[in-house]
Amino acid sequence: MRDVAWRRHEDERWIVGDPGRQHEMVPYPADIAASRPDTTIDGANLGRIEYRAVSLRGFSHWGKKEPRQDAYLLRVSANGQWLVGCVADGVSQSKYSHMAADIACREITRHITAALDEQPAITAPDHWRKLAEELPWPQAVDQANAAMMAKASTGTREPKDAGPLDARTVRGAMASTAVGFAAATAPAEDGQLPYVLVVVAGDSSALILSEGRWRPITTVKNAGSDVPTNAVLALPRDVQVAPVTGFLRPGEALVVVTDGIGEPMGTGTGEVGQFLAAHWSRPPDLFAFAGHAAFYRRGFTDDRTAVAVWHKPDNQWPDAATETDAATEADAVNEADAVEEISVASRPDQVGEDGRPPEGDEDKPDEHVAEMPLAGDSLDQVFSWFGEEGNSD
Repeated sequence: MRDVAWRRHEDERWIVGDPGRQHEMVPYPADIAASRPDTTIDGANLGRIEYRAVSLRGFSHWGKKEPRQDAYLLRVSANGQWLVGCVADGVSQSKYSHMAADIACREITRHITAALDEQPAITAPDHWRKLAEELPWPQAVDQANAAMMAKASTGTREPKDAGPLDARTVRGAMASTAVGFAAATAPAEDGQLPYVLVVVAGDSSALILSEGRWRPITTVKNAGSDVPTNAVLALPRDVQVAPVTGFLRPGEALVVVTDGIGEPMGTGTGEVGQFLAAHWSRPPDLFAFAGHAAFYRRGFTDDRTAVAVWHKPDNQWPDAATETDAATEADAVNEADAVEEISVASRPDQVGEDGRPPEGDEDKPDEHVAEMPLAGDSLDQVFSWFGEEGNSD
């Protein structure tokens, strides 16, 4: 058998490296936000761009009966010249963080899209940086914070916990990271496609995929760190935003991912980065894109969300034959041989009653740890909501 970094499991999921025993995990409906879908996918062509998006409920949430806490939202400006998006990752230890993720995406994209509704296409590249920095990013973040605080105020609390809410208290019940971006649907005069991206809060990653190689444009979580950490600074909180502007050449893609993908991917030079580069160097089928994000890899069980925006070339995609051959070679491995050593373990009697993998499968926790209220506050009891918690307002 050829030595490749990825292969198919017998259940058709991709395996990248060591799968651990993730294939044994059993999904259970969430105890709250039962109407919230475990998986959402999206994709379309728009001018000179093509995009794909997926958000998957993580294995760790299956057994704990928790909802998917990641979210994304995409909007198109009224004039069709801009795609605006947000990717958010609810802080796992805060029970209602799926609400915070939805709110962050809703408010940030709403505010930025409104500012671009009548903005014409960029012609002179030199004008782009100034325009991008003048977009109302601070106001969008303030609106997201305010909406989270307002949502928290609608939750019921015990009389002993009544009183004014502050952001720190709200983060104990609902908190989220967020990355916002906007991309033009038409290139500038030099043929390149303008984009802007803002890391509002947290540790999600953004990278450029060019000619089969990844180039990070934001800080990569735990890169170069001797002691990995999952601590994040999440919304709601006051933040100073710093827009990152750039241009996509034809054939390149801007990819934004939550740490469920970003952490195993790192800077993109390892097995996960190579796997995704081989399959995402051009827009794949929508459902194939979701399948790529759903790979098995030992120790990584968090929610996974990815949004990719490609600048379509005039003719064929760069290095199309080479990329196809690389992916096909990996796909053509004898799948029965590749899964033989693990398929014998795929029996229900080896799955815990709670749906979690057997003890020892996970190398480390992969959930966020946020600032929490003062010791003694039990915010899972302090706040509760009724109704449709999984779809925001």
